[in-house]
Amino acid sequence: MRLLNARTYEVHEFLSEEAGRDYAILSHTWGLEECTLQQMSAPGVATRKGYAKIKYCCDQALRDGLEWAWVDTCCIDKTSTAELSEAINSMFRWYRQASVCYTYLDDVTTLQDLGSCRWLTRGWTLQELIAPRDLRFYSSTWSYLGSKFELRDMLSDITTIDQSVLTTGVFDQVPVARRMSWAAKRQTTRVEDQAYSLLGIFDVNMPLLYGEGKKSFTRLQEEIMKVSDDQTLFAWGLPKTLASIGDFTTGPIAESQMHGLLADSPSDFVTTHVLLPLSMHSDMPPILFSNGVRLDTQIVTRKVRNFEYLFATISCTVQGQQRNYLGIPLLSWDTKYTARCGDIVLLPASGLDMRTGTLLIKAPTSAHTRRPLDDFAIVRVPSLTECHYLLEEVYCLPGVEYYAGNQTVRVSQQKQQHLSGPYAVLFFAPMTRSFGVQLKGQNAELHKLSSKGAHKFRRGVAAFAIVLGSDSDIRHDSWTAFVPILREACADEDFHSLLRHDEKLVQYCATKAQLKSTLADQNWGASLSTRKSHLHQLLQTRTYPIDDSYAKIWALCMCVELQVAPADLVEDAVYVCINMVASTVRHSVLLKLSDNFCDKLNNGDVIGKLLAETNYTPEWRTHFGTDRILWPTGR
Repeated sequence: MRLLNARTYEVHEFLSEEAGRDYAILSHTWGLEECTLQQMSAPGVATRKGYAKIKYCCDQALRDGLEWAWVDTCCIDKTSTAELSEAINSMFRWYRQASVCYTYLDDVTTLQDLGSCRWLTRGWTLQELIAPRDLRFYSSTWSYLGSKFELRDMLSDITTIDQSVLTTGVFDQVPVARRMSWAAKRQTTRVEDQAYSLLGIFDVNMPLLYGEGKKSFTRLQEEIMKVSDDQTLFAWGLPKTLASIGDFTTGPIAESQMHGLLADSPSDFVTTHVLLPLSMHSDMPPILFSNGVRLDTQIVTRKVRNFEYLFATISCTVQGQQRNYLGIPLLSWDTKYTARCGDIVLLPASGLDMRTGTLLIKAPTSAHTRRPLDDFAIVRVPSLTECHYLLEEVYCLPGVEYYAGNQTVRVSQQKQQHLSGPYAVLFFAPMTRSFGVQLKGQNAELHKLSSKGAHKFRRGVAAFAIVLGSDSDIRHDSWTAFVPILREACADEDFHSLLRHDEKLVQYCATKAQLKSTLADQNWGASLSTRKSHLHQLLQTRTYPIDDSYAKIWALCMCVELQVAPADLVEDAVYVCINMVASTVRHSVLLKLSDNFCDKLNNGDVIGKLLAETNYTPEWRTHFGTDRILWPTGR
């Protein structure tokens, strides 16, 4: 560290092992014309406004019998990132080891001004208040106002810091959330300093990355988790009045309101000074994973407004509620993740139906969160070896429209705000004519001639529908469901034919008329939602034996052709695949296929051969090249 000679004002550098010298240290708030390390040896430095407090500090140090002083403005080389990082990680220790700390309040003239002074509102001065063993306050004219010990009552009232902490400097047993509450109303010039200024308060170290923004506070909490099992860290946002789990209510929650287990800033802890840690429910401490926390704990399940909430028990409570734990409300937003949404509640230690479970808690991200279907676009790539289907009809609920010109299903903005359950059905019928002949049907004008020659189908090929829907107003999790369609005149025959192939399929089969009439049935829609199928699920669960080249089960051809493509191309896109007919929920999704898939397209693959033999150009074979697919949306 560097120290300032109190007599000559020269800055000297000392190795850490030599740091046995007694020194005074200055605490202050930065203002105009501060004196940097480089400026201390420059002519005219004494004319700078920041020089006066340095002189005050050195003069007082000499009066107190000290030859050395430390002032952050001139004892740290702020042009060196490495030195700045080392200094910030050492700052608490330097203030703790100082013989005396002089606190200069440049906006205070009398003791009555202490409560409104700027020094008590800044982030960095929190550790400068707590760390020194001997701290003395001075006014703007360097008049003595009192010591930390003498002013402990007033300081405790202003800062909410325990008097015992102010008088002894010992706080390792103070709950993490209470320590966070000390910083909740303090400000820093740079957002990253909200975290960096608290390193000493939690006795942790981490590198400085200016420019990372709020991620710095996440990193701070992660470092705290490595050295402490105190789960009060997770109780940020504590409401002033706690409700019981039976009184838990919440309105529609947007994705932006769904949160991970860690807080965004110290301001989230403004009410947590009343928290008390309790013994842990699990021997397994919380574990960090990518942008989230794995928590093994007791879980209570409650249904609120048709949504199933999980309440994760955390090992803490509030003063006066030692017979209750705190519960964090969570909603599932992916097949395995949950996110926090809603206010913390009280959970009685006994009397509730609890189960032990493992939760993966993280905030939804753009790469994982599924949004309401705005567009549903169809891309056709023909095949010579598979059964072909035509889009016979699109049935939409009010607020949803089908645009035949570009084959998109579009949801209005007003409908998206209250989108829940099924909202459109695409009916597909088998093509039983020569493929090169114009087909008859409601949308015949939309079907492209993609191949020459005839393709015959055996009897028994049936129709099917793809239902489009969204889970809820809260998660907006888009889904698709496959529904076998029974012929009106032969419903019984088709039903028993389906039953012989797969008894599960008959649970959701229906005639066209039945499907249309039940589309608005929320209970039926919720049942369909549980069957939502994404590409990887279709590939894994809809594979059947092939009897011969023309005998694939009609209900299963929808997935065969896309087995050449990776199943995890895009996690937030929902696909429906019918002989290389695909749909996506995104407005415009630009995908990069694997090299293996591109090789198959160009070397021996059925589609590659077809492209070579015909003039047909699929919509995704654009100027982007064979290694990219642009899923069109008609915008």
